[in-house]
Amino acid sequence: MESVLSDEGLTPIEIKVYLALVDGGMCSAGELSRRAGVHRRLAYDATERLVAKGLVGHITKNNRKNFEAVRPDRLLEMVDERKKRLSEAVLTLQGRWNLTEAKQETLLFEGKQGLKTAFEDQLRTGKEILIVSSSAKSYETMRWYFKWFDERRKKAKVNVKVIFEESAKKTLGKIPLSQVRFLPEQFMGPAAINVYGDNVALVLWSEKPIAIVIRNKEMARGYQNFFELLWKTAKE
Repeated sequence: MESVLSDEGLTPIEIKVYLALVDGGMCSAGELSRRAGVHRRLAYDATERLVAKGLVGHITKNNRKNFEAVRPDRLLEMVDERKKRLSEAVLTLQGRWNLTEAKQETLLFEGKQGLKTAFEDQLRTGKEILIVSSSAKSYETMRWYFKWFDERRKKAKVNVKVIFEESAKKTLGKIPLSQVRFLPEQFMGPAAINVYGDNVALVLWSEKPIAIVIRNKEMARGYQNFFELLWKTAKE
């Protein structure tokens, strides 16, 4: 019981005082001090804090203040109140975080887990994704993740247009909601380019893959134009 009450924010002395009132009923500060086994001043201060929390009430009899524990289900109400306050705080923090994220122009992600975060950002944006990739190695490196990613992308109706090098035809499987074209290897760079909304992700599929996400409207527009030029040149 003490552990549970401690988890709910009560101090050790508050717990002793509260349990003494629950078990023994209404009493004065002096009697409460004896029941709880704590110094009178400490017991009184703890009782005042419990009153503020709504766990203890008091009445005055014969010019003496007497304390009584409020019904225990008040503890559940406290939990609900904290959850409500936390939810409101999270909404405020989310707004502040969004403002900070909007100001952030360049993000670096490393390793497979980092790349998952970068690709989740593309899915969350909900815009068509334009991809230039030197090979289908990405699907080989994170095959199971991309299978799950493509299923959710299909459900969200997010289309992709992809340009691969010609050698990828041999190993490339079917990609849902996609248009795919191919270019000769000499026209492809070492890094993949993913353009979505006002963002550009440059992905290097090395042994330890990395992704650089650039949030810049003008740069995204420039890469979109570059993609369209390659798209017109590429073959199905």
